[in-house]
Amino acid sequence: ILNGLLVTLITSEKKTILRLVGTDGHRLAVAEQEVGKAGAKGPPQEIKAIIPKKAAHEMQRLLEEGGEGEPLIGFTKNLMIFRKSGLLLTSRLMEGNYPNYQQVIPKESGGKIGVNRSELESALRRVSVLSRDKASAVKVSFVSGQMTLFSSNPDFGEATEELAARYEGEALNTGFNARYLLDVLGVMDGETISLQMDNPLSPCLIQESDSPGFKCVVMPIKI
Repeated sequence: ILNGLLVTLITSEKKTILRLVGTDGHRLAVAEQEVGKAGAKGPPQEIKAIIPKKAAHEMQRLLEEGGEGEPLIGFTKNLMIFRKSGLLLTSRLMEGNYPNYQQVIPKESGGKIGVNRSELESALRRVSVLSRDKASAVKVSFVSGQMTLFSSNPDFGEATEELAARYEGEALNTGFNARYLLDVLGVMDGETISLQMDNPLSPCLIQESDSPGFKCVVMPIKI
């Protein structure tokens, strides 16, 4: 099931929303967007389906190729049907229950850490070069007004990067797989992102103000 993508269509009287959820157990991404104005009368209804990762990649490829016409997606009991620019893609749905991802997403609060996305991405790439294990472990520390990244390798030395951050809480020390953070930053394009976590071992919620419908959660690691 974790190799699949959860697709949910939510219809109401005013609009139709498409929500996509993907996770591998260590990180989670949720993308939600309004895709239609007219929905069904009565209480909101949900249609849920789990599509294989390969089918999701094919859908992405077709969307990136562009072409005329709006993409259409629909479901039968066992199939997904996707149409774009005269091309038709069908895929069998995966059976089983998707994990309760909602309980993993931290509730939004005022205690967010603001940092420049491109500066953080560049600093992570530099620091992770010296990470000494396959997990690309990087120590991350927050103090008032500052974010610090640190990695070490007994054969090559240490690397430290300091970034300006909008943070006014108590000192917080944690660690992350740098590759996971870089994957998240690579699909965001806003100037500033926010990070939110309750304690050093709690899930970290990453968002950008320009895309409120997109959020990512990355689990920290012990270092």
